[in-house]
Amino acid sequence: MKKTAYLLALLLFVLFMFACSSGDDDEVPADGDSDDDVSESENNGENDTDGDAELSEESENGENAEDTEQLPERDLLAVKLGEGQPAIGGPDAAARAGDFLLKNSKVRFIIQDEGPSRSWVPYGGSIIDADVLREGEGYDMIDEISPITGFIKAFRPEKVEIIDDGESGEKAHVRATGVLAGIPIVDFALPLACVPSAVVLDYVLYPDVNYVEITTTITPEDRSDIDLGDGIVWSNRVRILTPGFGWGVNGLAAHGAFDVQMAVSNKVGPDGRDIAYGFMPKEGQLTIATDLADILPYMGFSDDRVKGGNSRSYTRYFIVADSISGIQQTCAQLRQTAIGTLNVTVSVADEQDAEEIFELEAVDSNGKVAGFAHARVGVNELKLPPGDYTLRIGQLGRPWTDGTLSVSVNADAATEADIEVPATGRITYTVGGDHFDGTVKERIPARISVQAGQNAAAESGIIRREFTASGEGVFLLEPGEYTITVSRGYEYEICQESISLAAGANFELDCFLERSVDSSGWVAGDLHIHTERSIDAVVPVQDRVTQLAAVGLERMPITDHDVISVLDPYVDEVGVREYISLIAGDEVSPIAAHSNGFPITPRPDRDTYFGVQWFGDYDSTGCALENNPQYPAIWQQMREIYESRIIQINHPRSNSQGFFNTFSYDPIVGVDSFEAGDFDFNWDAMELINANDVGDALNYSLADWFSFFNQGAHKAGTAVSDCHNDSCPGDARSFIRTGEDDPSLVTEDMFVDAIKNLRVQAASGPFVTMNVGEAEIGDTADLGGDGSFKLHVKVQAPTWMPLDWIRVVVNGDIVAAVDADQLQSGVVRYDSSFDLTVDKDSWIVVLAGAPQKRLAPVSPSQPVLTIANPIFVDLEGDGYEAPGLPDADHAAAAFAALAALSQ
Repeated sequence: MKKTAYLLALLLFVLFMFACSSGDDDEVPADGDSDDDVSESENNGENDTDGDAELSEESENGENAEDTEQLPERDLLAVKLGEGQPAIGGPDAAARAGDFLLKNSKVRFIIQDEGPSRSWVPYGGSIIDADVLREGEGYDMIDEISPITGFIKAFRPEKVEIIDDGESGEKAHVRATGVLAGIPIVDFALPLACVPSAVVLDYVLYPDVNYVEITTTITPEDRSDIDLGDGIVWSNRVRILTPGFGWGVNGLAAHGAFDVQMAVSNKVGPDGRDIAYGFMPKEGQLTIATDLADILPYMGFSDDRVKGGNSRSYTRYFIVADSISGIQQTCAQLRQTAIGTLNVTVSVADEQDAEEIFELEAVDSNGKVAGFAHARVGVNELKLPPGDYTLRIGQLGRPWTDGTLSVSVNADAATEADIEVPATGRITYTVGGDHFDGTVKERIPARISVQAGQNAAAESGIIRREFTASGEGVFLLEPGEYTITVSRGYEYEICQESISLAAGANFELDCFLERSVDSSGWVAGDLHIHTERSIDAVVPVQDRVTQLAAVGLERMPITDHDVISVLDPYVDEVGVREYISLIAGDEVSPIAAHSNGFPITPRPDRDTYFGVQWFGDYDSTGCALENNPQYPAIWQQMREIYESRIIQINHPRSNSQGFFNTFSYDPIVGVDSFEAGDFDFNWDAMELINANDVGDALNYSLADWFSFFNQGAHKAGTAVSDCHNDSCPGDARSFIRTGEDDPSLVTEDMFVDAIKNLRVQAASGPFVTMNVGEAEIGDTADLGGDGSFKLHVKVQAPTWMPLDWIRVVVNGDIVAAVDADQLQSGVVRYDSSFDLTVDKDSWIVVLAGAPQKRLAPVSPSQPVLTIANPIFVDLEGDGYEAPGLPDADHAAAAFAALAALSQ
């Protein structure tokens, strides 16, 4: 199989995953990577509840586990962890009882036992945690190092065992034996040939080294040749560096062979903790078969294949250090190549910066970053191959030096260099505001957005975002002119300042946010959002919790791709319990169509990823069987296995993953347009607005939704951000009528009941309420035989939010309109009644929008549209009956009128 075949398969996978995030705000901050773009003032604790230092979950193979909490007191050790025994810990730690610990005097590794997997490669036997030996809590930031060989196949262990426990002092050795097996998501995208192959995987740790030696022996059963390689699932908390190429992996395949790929933490953790990783072959060089994202770099070995019918062993090193220089030095020792020392003395132009941590880069003669350090004032050591380099230093919110400082590094003597960090500006902020309970808070969570230039146009791009959980803090900002906006979602007014910031200056931003929209009895939630636990998202979980509270969200699920995210414990860690409560959720993501499930009950006896199985099984040789589950069986799995009480169809008209596109639903024909077996009504909600696609809502999704009402299927319509980065949380959201304002009082039962009963607004903008008598959104009004009635509508929006029109829809037809000249200024834009008449049981939806305008400056790319779920009217009081589908011409004309609203 040629490398192009690998590329094609993973291309399909990556396109599949990243199409999910196509609605994200694509504005890129001008002064830093987007995943670093979070205020240092937040409560960004790095303790992952999945990575506690003490193990608490039962071993799958408890009879072999140690029954004492104390590990043997020696430097070199291989042990199977028992209950309560200390593992590594850290932001991405995943160890459980039954896994294997390898450690020496410098480093430690966790090898997952066979059984339910904890990474998206669905098998054990791989390295899942790694750190240097350190006091206190660990700092693991590796998701998984897994053999990926042959036709994009993974290793499936049948046994993991200790060969040498290290007591001899010579080595500690863990061995996994098994077979090659398919990676379900790859096989689903592009079924590839299966070559049954036996695999032996040896992990050997020697005394006093900072690497584990990994040797794979593979024996194909037939004559097919197999490429050799590994899949590295880097954490989203690290940056990837390939010396001679630079940061990231995009374009790396075209770069050719390289010696080592390294990763370093995005930022230094609490108490100065840092971590760096390196991966290199013992012989030859690495190549890479796909570089479309840092999801799964397939690290192949140049000109290295195992011939069919033969056995082949290949060895590589996984290195751990507290800096990239530590990785560089170890690589040189292993390869017996020269390495030089560069001592860089860092000073600051502004004494305010004396405690800052900077990014120091050594750039090679080709202009590529070859070395890196998290640098402090004083002497900082870099290890580099002999050669000529230029140095540059800076950080987020600070100008970088010009990179003209030249140095020559040699192996004979240390090179000395001095570099001064330029001064920058500071924003010191305090944010107070109204609380939902009517009190005034001195400090509240908020989002701070920065636009270039004073008095910037509202819809101009945001170059920097800061999210604060505490309502106070400091962030750095390069000298210049800016417009700064402080906001807290779509129920609040904004605070705005235009400033000119000089180097060394400190601007004090003091804001008060008025909650001007009366949303009593409703809570705001984003019913589709991602964190770093989605393989195509980048936001650490603590940062995401901070962001959700900052943008005024209150009660909601977290819906990562194919993994259950239980993030509510982080609400307390971040310190925002009085503002938000979270529900466990999961986005089940078959390539053809995605669905959210929430609340979800975790199942520790199932794989962490892909617990809802939307792909087929594998036989004992690791070959895929042709038994892929299809909808609606997937929905049934969500109900039966994980007790999902709400199932939501996501982005139903997305070109690549829209359920109604995939299964060719025709809203004029109705459910009879589905092929037999493709559809049932075992779901509860559908996304009307996904991110900024309000055009899809008006052109397609409303037509689908309305057709279901006409056929008697009452499904809640929602709005979601589907946000994968930190630019867009809550940019579209749902308001849910629970009768409570305090999210801590909104139980899961209350939340589920409100959605199932359509007490929902799909909001990318104003807040809409309506009533017929005592009946509100989601209710049924008894007209008592009189078809004439009054529909009262109230539309509120903060004064910064545009609104152009209101439309009343009955059974799919627009029956009343309010245009811009009839709207009021201020917060209450409309508060009046419509006289309506029906001659049969009917449903009523209200739309309020300005689709050609944006929710700027809060969300400059987000169009304006809110869709209130229906009130149903029962004409005779004898029980509501659906009005039925209109004839084709009538339906087509009604849908065209809706589509015209997007113009």
